[in-house]
Amino acid sequence: IYATDWDSLIWRTSDAERTEQVLEVWDGHCVHPRLGSELRAVLQSSPFTIESVTAFPIVLTDLGEDSFAHHLLEFVREFVSQHDEPETAEMWADDLRTLDRRGETFFSLCQYSYLVKPA
Repeated sequence: IYATDWDSLIWRTSDAERTEQVLEVWDGHCVHPRLGSELRAVLQSSPFTIESVTAFPIVLTDLGEDSFAHHLLEFVREFVSQHDEPETAEMWADDLRTLDRRGETFFSLCQYSYLVKPA
Protein backbone atom coordinates (compact mmCIF):
# COMPACT_ATOMS: atom_id res chain seq x y z
CA ILE A 1 0.00 0.00 0.00
CA TYR A 2 1.46 3.35 -1.02
CA ALA A 3 0.22 6.45 0.82
CA THR A 4 1.17 10.09 1.31
CA ASP A 5 1.07 12.05 4.52
CA TRP A 6 0.41 15.65 3.51
CA ASP A 7 1.62 16.86 6.92
CA SER A 8 5.11 15.96 5.68
CA LEU A 9 4.92 18.58 2.92
CA ILE A 10 7.50 21.35 3.18
CA TRP A 11 7.24 24.06 0.56
CA ARG A 12 9.24 27.17 1.38
CA THR A 13 7.45 30.37 0.42
CA SER A 14 7.68 34.06 1.24
CA ASP A 15 4.35 34.06 3.07
CA ALA A 16 3.97 31.24 5.59
CA GLU A 17 0.46 32.34 6.61
CA ARG A 18 -0.82 32.25 3.02
CA THR A 19 0.84 28.88 2.46
CA GLU A 20 -0.83 27.51 5.58
CA GLN A 21 -4.19 28.74 4.29
CA VAL A 22 -3.62 27.17 0.86
CA LEU A 23 -2.50 23.83 2.29
CA GLU A 24 -5.43 23.76 4.70
CA VAL A 25 -7.79 24.00 1.73
CA TRP A 26 -5.66 21.44 -0.16
CA ASP A 27 -6.28 18.92 2.62
CA GLY A 28 -9.81 18.67 1.25
CA HIS A 29 -8.56 17.06 -1.98
CA CYS A 30 -8.63 13.61 -0.37
CA VAL A 31 -10.53 11.80 2.36
CA HIS A 32 -7.45 10.85 4.41
CA PRO A 33 -4.70 13.48 3.92
CA ARG A 34 -2.58 11.88 6.68
CA LEU A 35 -3.02 8.28 5.60
CA GLY A 36 0.73 7.73 5.26
CA SER A 37 1.23 8.02 9.02
CA GLU A 38 -2.21 6.80 10.12
CA LEU A 39 -2.24 3.59 8.12
CA ARG A 40 -0.21 1.58 10.62
CA ALA A 41 -2.89 1.92 13.30
CA VAL A 42 -5.62 1.01 10.81
CA LEU A 43 -3.76 -2.06 9.62
CA GLN A 44 -3.10 -3.30 13.15
CA SER A 45 -6.82 -3.87 13.61
CA SER A 46 -7.22 -5.52 10.21
CA PRO A 47 -6.67 -9.07 8.94
CA PHE A 48 -3.19 -8.05 7.71
CA THR A 49 0.29 -8.08 9.18
CA ILE A 50 2.72 -5.30 8.38
CA GLU A 51 5.97 -6.71 7.00
CA SER A 52 7.67 -3.32 6.62
CA VAL A 53 7.15 0.40 6.16
CA THR A 54 9.49 2.29 3.85
CA ALA A 55 9.61 6.06 3.41
CA PHE A 56 10.11 7.56 -0.03
CA PRO A 57 11.02 11.23 0.29
CA ILE A 58 10.81 13.60 -2.64
CA VAL A 59 13.19 16.54 -2.29
CA LEU A 60 13.41 19.15 -5.04
CA THR A 61 15.22 22.45 -5.34
CA ASP A 62 13.67 23.66 -8.59
CA LEU A 63 10.31 23.70 -10.33
CA GLY A 64 11.45 22.20 -13.62
CA GLU A 65 8.54 21.57 -15.97
CA ASP A 66 8.89 17.81 -15.62
CA SER A 67 9.22 17.85 -11.82
CA PHE A 68 6.70 16.51 -9.34
CA ALA A 69 6.65 19.91 -7.59
CA HIS A 70 5.83 21.76 -10.82
CA HIS A 71 2.82 19.56 -11.50
CA LEU A 72 1.70 19.52 -7.87
CA LEU A 73 1.85 23.33 -7.76
CA GLU A 74 -0.64 23.44 -10.65
CA PHE A 75 -2.94 20.83 -9.06
CA VAL A 76 -2.93 22.66 -5.72
CA ARG A 77 -3.46 26.06 -7.36
CA GLU A 78 -6.41 24.76 -9.38
CA PHE A 79 -8.01 22.90 -6.46
CA VAL A 80 -7.67 25.83 -4.06
CA SER A 81 -8.97 28.25 -6.73
CA GLN A 82 -12.12 26.16 -7.00
CA HIS A 83 -12.62 25.74 -3.24
CA ASP A 84 -11.43 29.06 -1.79
CA GLU A 85 -10.38 32.48 -3.01
CA PRO A 86 -8.76 32.19 -6.46
CA GLU A 87 -6.62 35.26 -5.72
CA THR A 88 -5.00 33.52 -2.75
CA ALA A 89 -4.12 30.48 -4.83
CA GLU A 90 -2.69 32.62 -7.65
CA MET A 91 -0.60 34.74 -5.26
CA TRP A 92 0.74 31.57 -3.62
CA ALA A 93 1.67 30.01 -6.98
CA ASP A 94 3.23 33.27 -8.23
CA ASP A 95 5.32 33.46 -5.05
CA LEU A 96 6.65 29.93 -5.61
CA ARG A 97 7.50 30.73 -9.23
CA THR A 98 9.29 33.93 -8.18
CA LEU A 99 11.34 32.06 -5.59
CA ASP A 100 12.20 29.46 -8.22
CA ARG A 101 13.48 32.12 -10.64
CA ARG A 102 15.74 33.34 -7.80
CA GLY A 103 17.01 29.80 -7.18
CA GLU A 104 15.30 29.55 -3.78
CA THR A 105 12.95 26.59 -4.28
CA PHE A 106 12.77 23.97 -1.56
CA PHE A 107 10.14 21.25 -1.75
CA SER A 108 9.94 18.05 0.28
CA LEU A 109 7.20 15.43 0.63
CA CYS A 110 7.28 11.97 2.12
CA GLN A 111 5.29 9.02 0.83
CA TYR A 112 5.15 5.63 2.50
CA SER A 113 5.04 2.07 1.24
CA TYR A 114 3.47 -0.53 3.53
CA LEU A 115 4.28 -4.12 2.68
CA VAL A 116 1.47 -6.21 4.15
CA LYS A 117 0.41 -9.83 4.08
CA PRO A 118 -2.68 -11.68 5.31
CA ALA A 119 -2.44 -12.46 8.99
